[in-house]
Amino acid sequence: MRRAARGETGVVRIGFVGNAVAAGRLSDDLLAFHAAWPDVVVELHEMAPAEQLEAILAGRLDVGYCPQLGHSLPAGLQARSAGSWHWEVAMGARHPLAAHRSLRVSDLHEQPFIVYAADGDDEGQLPMLRRLLGGEPRIAYKVGSTMSVLALAAAGLGLALVPAPVRKMAAPNLVYRRLAERSPLVSELAAISRAGDEWGAARRYLDMLNG
Repeated sequence: MRRAARGETGVVRIGFVGNAVAAGRLSDDLLAFHAAWPDVVVELHEMAPAEQLEAILAGRLDVGYCPQLGHSLPAGLQARSAGSWHWEVAMGARHPLAAHRSLRVSDLHEQPFIVYAADGDDEGQLPMLRRLLGGEPRIAYKVGSTMSVLALAAAGLGLALVPAPVRKMAAPNLVYRRLAERSPLVSELAAISRAGDEWGAARRYLDMLNG
């Protein structure tokens, strides 16, 4: 019990989204934590962002790796930055824009988009997409997982704005193109936890993130 209280044993329950894996951030953190605390068991749960927040508040998760899409956190939660990346455009290999090595924002006007909007979130990426395009985008699909976004894009059913690390997720008929213009809009990943009431192995994990 004393070892568990010091965080030398026990369990850390972690939620994550696909981008945390593609970016390498989750695996880097797990590698560092296991090297420091090899007797702690890590439980991983792939979950949509809203599910993660609910599970953290309910005590079913200790940490969640979530995208920051401009939403405020519920009371009782806190966020630590886990990385930021520029956006890229995913599309089907036969899409006319796939012939370009990079794209300008003007190329995206009037194109149908597939947006990430998990848990029935009507907004999701929309505020960021509006800012990028300077107007209201054409939305073809709203879906709740990264793989669903990529599947629809590969099928040629629309363009998808994705964080740069997602380009590591190769799939048949899918290509990625960078934006030629520099944009202040970035994809941000956060590590979410309860505010101030962790102990034991979970506290050790959070201390590692702070370090």
